[in-house]
Amino acid sequence: VNIKGDLVEGKTISADTSNLPSDIRGLKFKWYVNNVEVAGSNNKNFTLTKNHIGKKVKVKVTAENYVGSIFSEEFLIKTLRKPTIYGAKNITLKVGDSFSSLKGISATDALNKDITSKIKVSGKVDTSKSGIYKLTYKVSDSYGNTTTVTRNITVNPKNVVGVKATSNGYNSIKVTWNKSYNINGYEVY
Repeated sequence: VNIKGDLVEGKTISADTSNLPSDIRGLKFKWYVNNVEVAGSNNKNFTLTKNHIGKKVKVKVTAENYVGSIFSEEFLIKTLRKPTIYGAKNITLKVGDSFSSLKGISATDALNKDITSKIKVSGKVDTSKSGIYKLTYKVSDSYGNTTTVTRNITVNPKNVVGVKATSNGYNSIKVTWNKSYNINGYEVY
């Protein structure tokens, strides 16, 4: 006995008895999930639900004119739902702020199992320089489903204090500030 169909939640699978002897009559079916009989599962077809994800399914077939029963192989039920990454929102920092690419970031699979430790981050943020930095977060679950999320980290220059503007006449201005602030990225118009 084989099982036919996609072994994925939401799909209906069926017991394939085409390889049994042709004189078999009165087939009866019982479906098992993780070796526990599923109540009311006494026909050739079986619909997989979210509750079956990550569990093994098999079918037992008996015939009225044969003694004994035949079990199919066990198969693992999968999901096509992708994992979810939380907290990967665009943020704005100032030059010199501390930043950790994984702070506040988490991930779960379709069964809400924590898979945060599987998150891979690509891209870098240099908080010593103003600019817009792109980080990409990627996580895969144990069923091979992958989610990718991109976020922007904007690093703005620090607020300038101690700015001094002087004018020597019409259309003339001189702007100065204390160099100890190590400020980059400002333009004067």
